[in-house]
Amino acid sequence: MTAENDLAGIEYHGLSGITQACVIAIIRLIQCDAWITGATLLTCGHQHSFLLRLDETDYIAIKDGFTSGYSGEGPRGLAAALLALHEFGVAVEEVDVSRGILDRLGRSAMTNKDIQIIEESKAIRPTRWYDYIYDVTDAIEKKSSANEFFPPLIPFRLIDSRIMDLAIRFQKEPDAAIMTGYRRLEQILASKCGLVGAVGSKLFAKAFQVDGSLLFWEGVDEGEAKGRASLFIGAYSAFRNRRAHAELSHRLEDDIREFLLLNQLYVLEASSAVR
Repeated sequence: MTAENDLAGIEYHGLSGITQACVIAIIRLIQCDAWITGATLLTCGHQHSFLLRLDETDYIAIKDGFTSGYSGEGPRGLAAALLALHEFGVAVEEVDVSRGILDRLGRSAMTNKDIQIIEESKAIRPTRWYDYIYDVTDAIEKKSSANEFFPPLIPFRLIDSRIMDLAIRFQKEPDAAIMTGYRRLEQILASKCGLVGAVGSKLFAKAFQVDGSLLFWEGVDEGEAKGRASLFIGAYSAFRNRRAHAELSHRLEDDIREFLLLNQLYVLEASSAVR
């Protein structure tokens, strides 16, 4: 039997009293695909923390970096955390807890008894956690969608191995990584087709688009094959050429989208075969 005063075997994320660290902790859990099945907002006066449930028995505590009742970073962070959880389908309930429980959570020292008390507490009715969001109007106006809380990152699991080195250095040199990726793809295709020195639309047309093209996709009908070929020509015409001939100022989000489009061209090239 588990002793009530023993330390609870749970994880603690975030930093006590540091709002941004606690918001980032929740966003990171959502982004890494942790299966959060429920969230309990722990409230003691105007101070708050979260107990996230991963299944029936596993918990992650988010430190007490959230506040309410005034305008400031603490309430804005609480609104951001609640918005993110809500938009990703996590059921949120709020319970009142003692100062002792919140203090022990902040010290990463919750006991089994603390967890039991929280589990047996009645959720606050009527539900009021929506008020913590709508009381902070600028948080709603500036970040009305949960995706605004997530940092722009490359999904490494999806990246073609031939440009993984570019993905790794992308955050520091996005333009150089993208341009190298374009040139590398041209070189790969030219070598595969035996068209040394060919580049751009002429290369793609000979490789995929003209009758008797040098490459094909097995099991793909003519219409779909033409559509795939058009992706190569369209991507280079729409993005690569402008990037090559002008110094552009892009948001990192836009650069990542372009890199993922380029990555898809690598995936399509890898699935093609020589006739």
